[in-house]
This record gives sequence, structure tokens and C-alpha cells, in this order.
Amino acid sequence: MTLSQKNYSVSSRVQRLKKEILSTKREISMERAILMTESFLKTPGEPTIIRRAKALRHILNHIKIKVTSDELIVGSRSILPRVGVVAPECSIRWLNEELDTISTREQESFFISEENKRKLREEIFPYWKGKTLKNEIEKSLSQETKIAREAKVFTLNQTTHNQGHILPNVEKWLKKGIRGLRKQVKEKLLVSYNDREKTNFYRAVDISLKGASEFILRYAKLAESKARQSTGEKREHFGIIMTNCKHISVNSPATFPQAVQSLWFLFLMLHIESVASSFSPGRIDQYLFPFYSNDIKENILTPEKALEIMECLWLKFNEIVLLRPAKEVKYFAGFPIGFNVALGGINEKGEDVTNELSFLCLKASAHIRMPQPNLSVRLHNRTSQKFLMEVSQVISLGFGMPQLFNDEIIIPALLNRGIKPDDARNYAIIGCVELGIPGKSLGLSDAALFNLPKLLELVINKGKDRLTNRKAVFLDKSNGHFNSYESLEKALKKEMDYFVDQMVAGCNLVDQVQARILPTPFLSSVVDECLKKGEDVSRGGARYNFTGPQAIGVANLADSLMAIKKFVYQEQQIDLLSLNHLLDKNFLEDEPLRQRLLNSSPKFGNDIDEVDEIARKWARHYCLLVERNKNPRGGSYQPGLYTISAHVPLGLVVGATPDGRRAGEPLADGGLSPVREREKKGPTAVLKSVSKIDQLLSSNGSLLNLKFHPSVFGGEESLKKFADFLAGFVQLKCTHVQFNIISADILQQAKKNPEAFGNLVVRVAGYSAYFVELDESLQNDIIARTEYAGL
Repeated sequence: MTLSQKNYSVSSRVQRLKKEILSTKREISMERAILMTESFLKTPGEPTIIRRAKALRHILNHIKIKVTSDELIVGSRSILPRVGVVAPECSIRWLNEELDTISTREQESFFISEENKRKLREEIFPYWKGKTLKNEIEKSLSQETKIAREAKVFTLNQTTHNQGHILPNVEKWLKKGIRGLRKQVKEKLLVSYNDREKTNFYRAVDISLKGASEFILRYAKLAESKARQSTGEKREHFGIIMTNCKHISVNSPATFPQAVQSLWFLFLMLHIESVASSFSPGRIDQYLFPFYSNDIKENILTPEKALEIMECLWLKFNEIVLLRPAKEVKYFAGFPIGFNVALGGINEKGEDVTNELSFLCLKASAHIRMPQPNLSVRLHNRTSQKFLMEVSQVISLGFGMPQLFNDEIIIPALLNRGIKPDDARNYAIIGCVELGIPGKSLGLSDAALFNLPKLLELVINKGKDRLTNRKAVFLDKSNGHFNSYESLEKALKKEMDYFVDQMVAGCNLVDQVQARILPTPFLSSVVDECLKKGEDVSRGGARYNFTGPQAIGVANLADSLMAIKKFVYQEQQIDLLSLNHLLDKNFLEDEPLRQRLLNSSPKFGNDIDEVDEIARKWARHYCLLVERNKNPRGGSYQPGLYTISAHVPLGLVVGATPDGRRAGEPLADGGLSPVREREKKGPTAVLKSVSKIDQLLSSNGSLLNLKFHPSVFGGEESLKKFADFLAGFVQLKCTHVQFNIISADILQQAKKNPEAFGNLVVRVAGYSAYFVELDESLQNDIIARTEYAGL
């Protein structure tokens, strides 16, 4: 009997740990901010990278730790789970402004005591004033880029926290252990003494690794103390934790439990070094499988115990959330912390590498049903039917995972970016849907958001913001008068060129400031080329250095241009000036025309070539504009087509659009998803429309949401039918697809009675989140998405 066929139950231990996470009230944690400030007060004048390393070591040696009788995997950023960790080196202004409202804000609130408010205002904020990442970025941005940003065509991300968004080399961490990594660093130190910058880099890495070893050893000592105070099973439990932690504090792990524990310590310390999102474990079923298979062979591990260990790791992933400004929360709603785990796929020889651990990870997610890890599955033409069926079964459970990625288009897209074949075949997923190479790439994959419908608004509205009537920076001299559809397209291209250039200028500035004031020596120890080059990952140490801004609203742009082409230029039902007037009035003066625009003009997502070609053309043009640019790390830009949850707040700044959308309504979700309720011909037609987009170019990632009623899954035959649908997705060479399997009725009930649906997990956009933790606008958007009753 295979693992996938066994009916394993969730242990009482896992149930208790899960309950603790879900029942703990979120709070602001001050520890890291206090310890970081203490360390920096002691190191003025030293190189920034040394100061950062010493600060990390200081934090790791003094932060409070705990070991409990339930935990199989230990290690936390705080005594409590899901705390909001303050990172004063990144940004303090927003927190100072929100201190009195953060406990009661509508979304992602955190309790903070009056005493902690006082400490922040009197002890932390004064030291960091004028020294933060945000301050340096705003001070350094050119006036032209600031003015262009005010047009709301693009937003710059990663300005209030570290970059994150990377796949560390976990396999290297497990194989070498801390001792092996320090040995490599010390060897490099011996030959770099004539190069001050390299010497400082290697010293910083060694200080960080020493702190990491000491941190893990603290857990061993605490477990040893608890063992001495305990008897029976508890004494044995603490003894095992002590042994495992003591061993991996220096050495590479020898067993599966030690490997999982070591993996968690790596990611925990990455989150302590950099308060950021999307440090992703990647291909966990590949690098953990040797430990698993060896322990099974040696009869020191059972599949049941391995499953429980993995479920404890899954729970650990859910203990970390990111504290964000209220404005930023709207773009990244629901705590998308981005522990992305990728299963299946092929190896460097092109062979399918699905194994028993792949099935075990699916089972763990099916048991836990929490937002993390963000479970992904790589599919290809040789994926087994057995695995497709198991994936379909887990999807049918309705918690939005796993999401699916297509090797048949992604690997060629990565090759197109100059990535070596062996590396491209080993790709994994970062955060939501971003693509990267474990241990070899830094993609800055959420660098910026580019609002395509807002750009169109400026072009057809004489450069004015339709909602504020404010004139934006604008190059076109046609003043909104276009004699032909082709002349409109020409103006759109000209403005897109300009705003992409300004977006890139802003992204490059953010990149440079991040490298200057927030180097990450600990992270650099697990990025391959950094130790070889003697270069921090933030300064170009990785083998592949990309920057990835994504376009939002491809479907809205395509549908709007199609409507203009048809109604203004082909059928001449209305001229552009009159259409502009109606858009200014939000269609209040002509609802019949709005209905014709909605229902009589072809829409993306219905396998209609004319409008799909418009989507293809403009997605391609954006991608080609982006990819021609270089970043400060010596790498290039690679575009993405995905939204996170930004389609809701970005829709708020866009007036009424020619496709019939009213002002302020959300833009198309996902990135390549059709506008909600506009796709009328079923999910296969959606896949066919999406397949026409040139996804060789969108190598930063793209995203497609689909929503099915639970009745679609009614037994074995329905699972087979769904598995066939997934095989069709592979054949059509779409990059990505994910599913919500839930009815709108259930979601409406959850809105009305959130207490009864506290554990309801839904797919947002590249990640899952608790439905009741989303604000009403995003909840409404998910409810309104087209719901398919069949395939």
C-alpha cells in the first residue's frame, strides 16, 4: 500500500499546536528592535556589513527562546506565534503614525501595550530617525521619478522592509552544516586579506554563522535543562531535542528529524536577520528525501512519524507573519509570508522526480489546511496519473492548494533568460508565483507594480487622472484626440515606454539603497556564488541577478482597447470624446451603453482571437520594454504578470474604463485571469485564451485564478476528469493555475458570521489566507469571481 492510499490521522500533538497558533492574539514584538538598537549603539564607525552581522549575533544570543513538550520542531522569533516584529532599520515613520491605531485597524491588526509604545517613541525611534531604508530611498529618488510615481501608473515595493524573495541553498546548508560553511569562509579569509571589502564580507559571514551556531546550541541547553526536570516520555522528548540541536549546532544533520530541524532553524534565522517575506524552502521533497529514505531503510523512522514531523514543520511556517503599514497591507493582504514549497517536476536529466515524500507533503497540507506553506506542484508531460490524482484530491478539499506550475513552458522561459539548462530544470517557486533557482538567483521579484488600465486612462483622458482631475506628467501631444485606433496605440506605446523607464529608475535606486544599508551576510552564506566572489547577495553575489516588476490588469486593458476599437472606430457608435465624458461621469448618464460595452464587445477569457490578440500584444510589449533594462547588480530585468492582492487597491485609483467597469472597482485578479464574470465559455476557454499570451517572456511569474463549485468533485470519476483538465493545462503551456473550490454561498455566510468560519482558508492571488482576516473589499472580490459548476 502506498503512502497516498493510507488513511493517516492527525495526531493530538499536531492538533494542540495548531490550536495554540490559531487562538493566540497577535501582538507587536519589541525584542528584535531593542536588541538591534543595542548592538548598533555599540558599533558606530564600523563597516555596515560588520554591524549587521554583530547585530544578528547579538539578537540570536539574547532573544527569548522556548522548548515545549509538544514541539517536535523547535525555534521561534518570539515566545508567542504570529507576532509583528518591528524592524526599525527599515522604516519607523509609518509605525509612529499608526501606533495608536494598529491595534484596531481593519486588517492585520496587532495589539501593542502603552509601555511598548513609550519604548518605541522614546528609545527606538530617536536612534533610527533619518537612518532607515525608507528615509534613504525617499531622499535619493530623483524628482522626475517621484513626479512620475504620483501618476499612479506604477508603485515601488520593498521600500519599508528587506527584500527577501529568494530560494536559499538548503541542500548546501544540510550537506555542509555550520562547521563546513565556516571552514569555507575561513579559507577565503586567508586569501582575501589584501581586499578590505572582501575581508569585511567574510568576517561578517563568519560572525553570522557563529551566532547561528550559538543560537541553536541555546535550544540544546534549554532542552537539556528541561530533560533534567522531567521524567518518562517528557524526559525522552526533551533529550531528543537536546541531542538533535546539539548535533546540528555544528554538524550537518545525520537523520530526517535533524534535517527538518536544521531546515527550520535556517529559515527562522533568515527571518530574524531580515524582517521580510518569501524566504522559500523550494524543492523540499528532493533534498529531504535522502534523509527520509535512509531512515526508513535503517528502520529508525516510519512514514507516520515522518508525516507528523512534517506537519510540525508546516505549523512552524504559520508562526511567522510580516508587520506592514496599513497602506501596504491592501496590496499584500492576508499575511502572504511566502514559505513556498515545490513538489514534483523533473531533474537535470529531464526525469520525473516525484517520490514518496512528495505524497507525504501533500498529505501534510491536507491535514493542516493552513495558509503556509504555500504549496506548489510542478507538472510536466510525464507526470504520473497517480500523482495527478493525488494532487486533484488535495485541491478538491478547498483550501486553495496546491497551485500548479508547468515545466513545459517555465523551463524554456528560464533558458530564454540565460539560465543554464541544469539550473533551469531545478527551478522552484518564490513567495507566491515568482520563479527562481535555489541558491543561485536573486530576483527582486516584487520590485514594482505597473497599472496598465491607469496608463490607458491617462492616454485617452488628455493626461489627467479621472478621479482627481489632476494633470500627470505626459509626453503625448495629441490631447486625447486620435484619428484612428492605430494612433491611439502609438500614443499608448509612447507613454508605456516613459513610465516603464521611470519605474526602472526607481527600482534600481531601491536596489542600490538596500545593498548599501541592509546587507545580509547570513543569507549570503547560503547563496552559492557569494562565498566564491566575496560579495554580499545584495551587491550581486548570486549567479543570476534579476529584477522583476509585474504588470497588473492585462485583461482590463485588452477588454477596454477592444471596446474602443469596436464602438469608436469600427462601428462608430460613439466618439472618443463622448466616451471620455461618460467615463468621467462613471456611466451615470448612459447605463444602456455601459451594458453594451459589457456584453456586446468580445472579452478576454472566452477563446476569442481578436481580443486575445490584444492581450497578447500588450503583455508582450510590456515584457519587451522591461527586459531591455539592467540592474545595479549586473543582471537584467524579467517581467511578471501577477497581482498578489493589489488588483483591489490599484482598482481604487482607476476611474471608469471603456470595458464597462465602474470607477474604483477591482481590476482583474491574478494577473492573467479574465475580468470576473466576463468569461462565459468555461474554464477550458480561459486556458486557451491565457495560452495565447507569450509566457516565455513573463519569466518572473504569472498567475491564473479559477473558481469551481465543490459539486465538481463528486467521486473518483470527477477526480479523473479534473486530472485530465490539469493535463490539458500542461499541454496548452500555461505557466500557472490555482483554484478556489468553494461556493459563493459559504463565503457569504463566512462574511456574516466570521466567528464560525475562523479556519476557512481561501485562495487570494498566488497565496492562501484566512477568509475572515481579509478586508471586505477583497472578500467581495473573491465572492464575485466566476464560479464554474463543471469542466
